[in-house]
Amino acid sequence: MLTEDASEEARQNLAERFALEVQRQHREHPRLHELAERARSGGDPRIWAVVVQGIAELHNSAQRDVLQRVNAIVYPAQTS
Repeated sequence: MLTEDASEEARQNLAERFALEVQRQHREHPRLHELAERARSGGDPRIWAVVVQGIAELHNSAQRDVLQRVNAIVYPAQTS
């Protein structure tokens, strides 16, 4: 478990490892990538509100930071 006081180095290391896994899953299961793209391009905002609320409630700030870093690595064009 990543604690709230995790170092920047620990967060970045975890994000890079997790991003590799996300990219592998997208290659092995193209449907996952398609669903993610469709959702990001205007899916039902009510669904995203529930997802974001769940992430906020179930993860501490360090874990949310790692998820943001993973997103920036996997989808650099959308986060720059």
